[in-house]
Amino acid sequence: MNSITLIMALSAIIWYILDRVKPLWSDKSWGKYVTTFSAGVLGAAVVFGYGLDIVCAMGMATEMTIVGQIITVLALMCGSSAISEIITR
Repeated sequence: MNSITLIMALSAIIWYILDRVKPLWSDKSWGKYVTTFSAGVLGAAVVFGYGLDIVCAMGMATEMTIVGQIITVLALMCGSSAISEIITR
């Protein structure tokens, strides 16, 4: 499986999981912060666990960098629609 497909699939899985557990805190005033934090933690775990870099996967860099991995974490935090938009451009 190529890296772009893996990033998209893992992004969808992260947001599926978050959508399932979000009702636990969505009615709280601080619920959006929990969602953002959870997306960040899951995104970072996936990116650094699998060694993903969207910049490298798109061919804009020859090797993985920490900046590319951070961009990948941010893209995963935004959800699969953000990943799709990045790839489209």
